[in-house]
Amino acid sequence: MNALTGDAESPHIVRQWRYARRSRLLNSLDWTRYHLWVYFVDSCEPSYARSRLCRFFFEKVCQGHSTASLLYCAAGGLETTQKEEMDLELPASVPDLHSDDLQNLVVPPYTFTPMDFSMYDVVVAADEATAEAVRKRLRETGQSDRDELCVLSDFMDAYDVLLEAEQENPVLEPAPGIAQGILSQDGLAHLMPGQPLRGTPPPRPVGPPLPGLPSAWQELWSVANSGIDELTDTGSAQPAEEVGRILHAIVGLERCLRASIPQNMRWWNDEV
Repeated sequence: MNALTGDAESPHIVRQWRYARRSRLLNSLDWTRYHLWVYFVDSCEPSYARSRLCRFFFEKVCQGHSTASLLYCAAGGLETTQKEEMDLELPASVPDLHSDDLQNLVVPPYTFTPMDFSMYDVVVAADEATAEAVRKRLRETGQSDRDELCVLSDFMDAYDVLLEAEQENPVLEPAPGIAQGILSQDGLAHLMPGQPLRGTPPPRPVGPPLPGLPSAWQELWSVANSGIDELTDTGSAQPAEEVGRILHAIVGLERCLRASIPQNMRWWNDEV
């Protein structure tokens, strides 16, 4: 789980390395509850602004991509929050924020403990230093490294990788009216009357990266796009670029988790 160094940091090697790290996480997921909980953890700021921003972006991306009923999240820090007020440097780089967005961002994060691994399906460290601090906490309690632990930058290129794979094997749009196990009036015509909705969630195209999100966020996406194959961790760039990299990684994380739904998973209201 250590970072690449030296001549190994070519775009091709970096992509392979990130893919291996993502695979380790995705192979550990348990979808038997029909949803996943994601926990963003930060270590370097007294107000843990990055984990708050991850929570904010993840919720927005899930709402825009219609996965909010499948994917939930929380934010945490390695120590008790030292500053209740949000560090405004990162949020100030996010355009088109409204009052409810700011209310989301100022919600204080939780305090991480190793026991949280029993509550969350995915623990996302804001950077490598945070991930190593989490592993140290695990070792102190007699636990080994966890497959559920990943680093935000592992997902920097995930959206692009999924999109490239889909271009080779296109995914058809699902039938109208059927989404996340909920039957709508439009979908009624596609089902037998009186029969429960069964089967696996229909395949969904990767789609555009920012559906349902403010158009001004495209600038954030573009700012970070040029450095997508670089191994720079979040936290080592200018605020606008760092926010763009976080957004890139969050979009990739959401798409990867949605794509990890097992083929044999039944809907929540499958009676058989």
